[in-house]
Amino acid sequence: MEDQFKVVVFFLIVGIILAALTARPETQYFVDERSVDSYSNMLFTYSTIRYPTQVEVVDIPRDTLNFTLGVNVDTDMLDFSAIMMGGSVKRQINLSTRDGKPSKIMVKAYGSIAPFLSFDKNNFLLHGQDHVFITLDTQAYPTGNYSGEVDVIVQRSNSGIMQNILGY
Repeated sequence: MEDQFKVVVFFLIVGIILAALTARPETQYFVDERSVDSYSNMLFTYSTIRYPTQVEVVDIPRDTLNFTLGVNVDTDMLDFSAIMMGGSVKRQINLSTRDGKPSKIMVKAYGSIAPFLSFDKNNFLLHGQDHVFITLDTQAYPTGNYSGEVDVIVQRSNSGIMQNILGY
């Protein structure tokens, strides 16, 4: 009985350490263009697709007849352009697996734009040969310029045993 307790405590400690190693603290330094970072530990391989993100929220007086709002369709950043206060803009990220291996997908936002972003999908499994769109929606209330980063974290199991247990 005492040996079982020691084994359980050991795995709890290992789990806490692994969770601490994979957590990314909030930072004030964000990427300037889309980039991909990868790293591995004993159990998982992580790939993080980092997108710079920005939006300008403007207050347009109701009596203004001509005002131009831009749309940015570049794929190297998530630029929501200029939007009217109280408005909403959506962007999509397309994800797919090329090698057929399942992956866990997590989406996180950082910076001053983070409170204004929502994702239609988060913390889900992307099964082999699937492809999915993640829709990001920004709701704009206070006027100002907001920026930060959206990270798409792809987690894959390094062992067949873990893949059978977790499903990815």
